[in-house]
Amino acid sequence: MALGLLRDVEVEVTLEIGRKRMKIGDLLRLGTGQTLELDKAAGEPLEIVVNGRLIGRGEAVVLGDRYGLRITEIVTPPSDAESAAPAPAASVPSPAAEPQ
Repeated sequence: MALGLLRDVEVEVTLEIGRKRMKIGDLLRLGTGQTLELDKAAGEPLEIVVNGRLIGRGEAVVLGDRYGLRITEIVTPPSDAESAAPAPAASVPSPAAEPQ
């Protein structure tokens, strides 16, 4: 399929700053002003997710009165051919011929 046909298709782009697993009871006890510590350290790249799939990483920036993202890495998924092909067998060096 030609990529040009997809250029006008809208997708959801999400910038993920971190995650945290919690029990529902702990979540229900949260109140205004409380903070949650996320799994990412300050300064770590943020993840760029498109329709649920990681496509890159970047850093948050402020553009006027809005947040933005400076892309620092594009994640390239393995091609279908690479992921379907078996891993190459390890080669065993042949013994060197001994001089006679």
